[in-house]
Formats: sequence, C-alpha cells, structure tokens
Amino acid sequence: MPLFYFILKAGHHTYPDTEGQEFADEAGARAHAHAVARELMRNRESRTGHWRMQVCDDYLEPRYECLFADLDQISLGYGSTGTGYPDCRNGG
Repeated sequence: MPLFYFILKAGHHTYPDTEGQEFADEAGARAHAHAVARELMRNRESRTGHWRMQVCDDYLEPRYECLFADLDQISLGYGSTGTGYPDCRNGG
C-alpha cells in the first residue's frame, strides 16, 4: 500500500508528519486529510479557516492540498468540484 504524509500548514507554522500512513490510494489519503482538518476546525473555524493540509506521497512530493475554509464551505453546502472533493489543489 502507498505511504502518504500529511503536513499541516497553520499560519506561519508548518507541522510535518514524520511517520506517514498507508492508504489504498490517493482518494483514501484525501478523505483522511479532510477528516483530520474537520476535527481540527471543530468549534474554532474562525481561527483555522486559513490553515491548509498538504498530502504528500512517499517521496514527499505534494499530491494534494486543501484550505480548511474550503472544507467548511462544502460542509455548509456551498461549492464543490463534483468529484466529492472541495475545490482544492492537486499537487500532481
């Protein structure tokens, strides 16, 4: 199974994932990134809306990055790419 790393970008601070996690595919890694972001946003959306979660492959190449505010908009029913993912950036 492919290994993915999750890097939290919170304002001027970056918190790297030093262990990584295995997922069957990139879609599984994206779903995990969304779940982590939503948990971090819970009850503090105004302070975390500008944060980002970056998903990197096992070579630490960025594959996907999502702004927390985009996830918040999706949960409110605004804007989507139609793919089930928010309008976030693919790194690949």
